[in-house]
Amino acid sequence: MAVSAALAMMIPGQFPFRPEFALGQVVFSPADGEALREIETIAVENNAKVHKVTRILEIYVYYWEPSIDEALWNDAVRMGDLETRKRIHLSAEPEVHERVRMLENTGLVQWACPNFYSYIQYTPDDPFFIDSSSPTPTNPPNQWDKHIIQCPQAWDIQKGDPNILIAILDSGVDVDHPDLADNIWINPGEDIDNLGTLASVYDYDYIDGLDNEGNGFIDDLFGYDFVGGITGDEATTPPDQEDWNPDIHHMGDDGWGEPDPSAGNGVGGWMGTDVGVAHGTHCAGVAAAVMDNALMFAGVAGGGCKIVPVRVANPEGQASVTAIAAGIEYAAIIGADVISMSLGGFGSGDPVQAAAIDLAFSAGATLVAASGNMAPLVTAVSYPASDPDVIAVGSCNAAGGKSSYSQYGSNLDVVAPGGESSWMGGTTETIWSTWVVSVHESNEDPSLSPADHVYMSAEGTSMACPQAAGVCGLILSQNPSLTNVQVRDVIRSSATDLGPSGFDNETGYGMVNAYSAVLASSIYEKANRPEGMTIQAFPNPFNAACRITAPGEIEIFDVSGRLVRKLTPNSDSHVIWDGSDENGKSLPSGLYLARTSTPQGYETKSITLLR
Repeated sequence: MAVSAALAMMIPGQFPFRPEFALGQVVFSPADGEALREIETIAVENNAKVHKVTRILEIYVYYWEPSIDEALWNDAVRMGDLETRKRIHLSAEPEVHERVRMLENTGLVQWACPNFYSYIQYTPDDPFFIDSSSPTPTNPPNQWDKHIIQCPQAWDIQKGDPNILIAILDSGVDVDHPDLADNIWINPGEDIDNLGTLASVYDYDYIDGLDNEGNGFIDDLFGYDFVGGITGDEATTPPDQEDWNPDIHHMGDDGWGEPDPSAGNGVGGWMGTDVGVAHGTHCAGVAAAVMDNALMFAGVAGGGCKIVPVRVANPEGQASVTAIAAGIEYAAIIGADVISMSLGGFGSGDPVQAAAIDLAFSAGATLVAASGNMAPLVTAVSYPASDPDVIAVGSCNAAGGKSSYSQYGSNLDVVAPGGESSWMGGTTETIWSTWVVSVHESNEDPSLSPADHVYMSAEGTSMACPQAAGVCGLILSQNPSLTNVQVRDVIRSSATDLGPSGFDNETGYGMVNAYSAVLASSIYEKANRPEGMTIQAFPNPFNAACRITAPGEIEIFDVSGRLVRKLTPNSDSHVIWDGSDENGKSLPSGLYLARTSTPQGYETKSITLLR
């Protein structure tokens, strides 16, 4: 959209243009299997290829070499000439729209669209690094943000349950950061020797190249990377780069060469300077940095909730909607309870992310996203935060007012501390958290090296989003029986009202309040929680057979809500489901909901079938 250039112009330190979508790519969903085969034939005839980017969802990319001067582009990258890169990009955009129309006109697709970009939602700040053992005395870091949302009071009741998983969909996470490592989720299905700790499994010798638990992902020991070797400076990016490691791969070459591209290359781009995986590391720390470890910070749910790193953004903070959709789907498959997304795009939505959000929401995940940093120029909440199944989080400052940059609107749910900064470039409040050094930052400060574990302050709705995600983690830790709809109700009803009484467009239902939310979830628990959560499924995901344990008859629903199978447990309260419907027909890969009745109401369990 033409508006994108004007919007980005107002962001200090960033080039006044950001591409709206990738060149040489169209995302589509085929009408059926036969249609897909016809599209693959069309692709061959037009020197293009087709690649499926998801495991369950029918989301594909039709991609080709765009008509651009790549030598000129590469020269512009080396020279830092963003104007030339902008001109080249704009010249090739009509070709993408032509291919979208071509696919739509075949009648072979349910929908087709460009591979839109979202961008991480933080406002750049001059890095202030400290050593964890010697914080600078002249500007000591603090956690004012945790105090105003009453985390200390909440922690007297609930600090976080290790069974609650918070997926951080972002630029990656520095998983072995000393203030994060103990709270990083370890995939039990890939932990073949049952070692259980990051220090034990984060070893290249432990990677066996197998999908041990059958969830569709090889060696996803502690999350997954849907970006791979992409740096953000490429004229065209292949849609099929992914790998097992959502961290900076500083221990060796895992296929993308050395130095590792996930740390960035030191070249400034559309977002200003590259940050490697630092943005996601900061967000992870806000949500769940380890508590009570005598180090710098405590995350909102850092007393136990586990972080699932899902890398969807390149080192320059740019995330394609295909990577985001694949990341959301992955989080749903592994059973994430909360999905935190500190990113957003310019448009009002797209079918790619919408399909993935619908899948994850149907699986029971609570989705949380940043409202965006382009106010006052833009007042609408960005997407995916504006999706009705996502909790939209804006930013507030220490005084309880809306942060000047925080986008707002009628679909804003709440605000959370994100700091404050001026459109003229001045920063007045920041959120401190974990950080990891990128190539650019090491170039700026020779005392630092890429992948160094450090701390940094930043501000933006990117920081507000994981505050709210952490509170969702505390709510579910206190009452794991709550549905995602109920979690949203608790977040809204327990918020500290700001501004005009009741809901308002600038601050939603108010500022998240961890203490009130935990109390509210406890009340919900007394009123609504069934006696004993007894429905279980193993293995999950499954391919051939899944053993389901429940106290009574089991109903299986697909994500559209259609009843596909009824099962009656035997005398041992279990039954084997082979992934077929009532007529014995094999059901397709996807998420299914198993439901059983209890005296207090229905109990449900999401089950993933992978063919």
